[in-house]
Amino acid sequence: MNLHQLWDSGLLESEGGSAAEIANRINARLTPDKIKAWETGSPSTWAFESFEYARSCAYKIPGDGKITEEYQKRAMPIMEQRLAQAGIRLAWVLNQGFK
Repeated sequence: MNLHQLWDSGLLESEGGSAAEIANRINARLTPDKIKAWETGSPSTWAFESFEYARSCAYKIPGDGKITEEYQKRAMPIMEQRLAQAGIRLAWVLNQGFK
């Protein structure tokens, strides 16, 4: 598995659970304040956020190239937050478009 695959699906698969269980786990952490904060900005701002997370976390792999449990523990909250943000932002953009 390459690093892209790890972030696309591997991290979630390592946690286990169905898609519905994962979504419920992520949704349980949402607050109205988080949702409101994430419904701002622009796609370019959001892309820059992803770039910063890639630099600060995703590409900080151990020298031997092996993904450790420590790496996974650091990456999971970021990956779950980015999934939540993507869903919130997509809904916001669609709602704006259909007003």
